[in-house]
Amino acid sequence: MNNAAIFELKGPSNVGRLLDLAGGLTTTAQARRATLERIDERQTRTVDQFSLDYDGLRRPIRDGDLISILRSRRLRERVTLRGNVAEPLRYPWREGLRVRDLIPTGKR
Repeated sequence: MNNAAIFELKGPSNVGRLLDLAGGLTTTAQARRATLERIDERQTRTVDQFSLDYDGLRRPIRDGDLISILRSRRLRERVTLRGNVAEPLRYPWREGLRVRDLIPTGKR
């Protein structure tokens, strides 16, 4: 959501209205599904994942609901170098790429 926050809504509402108030989805949001955490009767916590399709946007929300939109992890033609490195960054992938191509060689 572009404006992630705690929203207080009057009267009945749904996921679509909440997303509108939050400024819509970010460019990195996973636009296909969301997670809803709900506390029923102040006792039981349930978690449900649903599609952000027509029916999902019309899904009613209640007091205390937590809606989470996951960040898209889909990257194309990229590799990530992590571990004991100065900068764990993403690099463009190319045919024949080797790990040593990503590690800078510096003279001490």
